[in-house]
Amino acid sequence: MKKTLNILFLNLFLTLLWINISYANYNGIGKLKIEDEMIDPIIDYLGAGHAANRGTDNNGKGLWFAITTNGNMIGYTYCPSGMSCHNVPIPAIKGCRKNVKKYLSTKEECKILFKGRKIVWNNSGYLIPLNATRDRVIEILTELGLYGENSKKTNNEESNSNKEIIKNLTDLKNLYDQGILTKEEFTKAKKKLLN
Repeated sequence: MKKTLNILFLNLFLTLLWINISYANYNGIGKLKIEDEMIDPIIDYLGAGHAANRGTDNNGKGLWFAITTNGNMIGYTYCPSGMSCHNVPIPAIKGCRKNVKKYLSTKEECKILFKGRKIVWNNSGYLIPLNATRDRVIEILTELGLYGENSKKTNNEESNSNKEIIKNLTDLKNLYDQGILTKEEFTKAKKKLLN
């Protein structure tokens, strides 16, 4: 009985791990400058700052929010209150692509910005508080460099950041090679650096 339970638990854990890894390919990575026209749809998705009868806050729960890599078109999905919904990013991506085709008549890539209320662009992991106002959401997006003036990073700044990560990884590898870190400690520290 105990062995069966352990196998069942391991199977569930590996399935959830596989799902998280497979959906990570849809997450946005790189520079993003969200255009001003996309702020209102983001606020609608989060349900922040609306009257009692508007926003996903009162009509359900936001699941996935996709945006073009240029920050000029979106698509999102939410689960209506009282419903059980499949929590997959593909409908949000498809909605974004459909909007790009309909309104922009260009080919642009759509990636996931939010999973629920969590910002997943560049593996940020920042969770937008439920009580966040419109101004606070804009402030958060600006602080993360996704909106406004902070989103205009130069290639030199990005290059310096990459160089620092490479240096830290090299230092970490040296500590491991010298026997100062165990394999577990090395792997854990490496994951922390890369996330």
